[in-house]
Amino acid sequence: LVINIGDFVYVHKEFDRLLTLSEGQWVCEPAIWMKWHHYGTLSAQTSGQVMTIPVQKFASIVSNHYKTLAFVCSYARHFRSHLLTEDSDWCWQTDIWTDVDLQGFVDAAMASVPTPRAGRRSYIDEYEEEDDRFAKE
Repeated sequence: LVINIGDFVYVHKEFDRLLTLSEGQWVCEPAIWMKWHHYGTLSAQTSGQVMTIPVQKFASIVSNHYKTLAFVCSYARHFRSHLLTEDSDWCWQTDIWTDVDLQGFVDAAMASVPTPRAGRRSYIDEYEEEDDRFAKE
């Protein structure tokens, strides 16, 4: 869920945590990358507009673009790994990730995206050649 317009308040169900969110911020990113249990509620404080990201549609679109798929899969692995290696459960049991530096996940994911070898037009050429060799064997 991405906030396009307005002010919203997120209230955590268990912890004494209340956050105000506004334009450009997002909620529930983990639900894109893994099965997720929501830990709070989001309420509009002003008239607003949000954009949802239908996970199945997102996955369908991404799966049609190899380089994007490679990035997204790597990012999801880094994101999930971060959740599973945190020292205490409470630090990640939230739907709000505004205080986590996600740039490290982005950088690591970008580093894993294949690049074409010298003399190749694109990374697709290499995979097509590998597919052709595999089909002949």
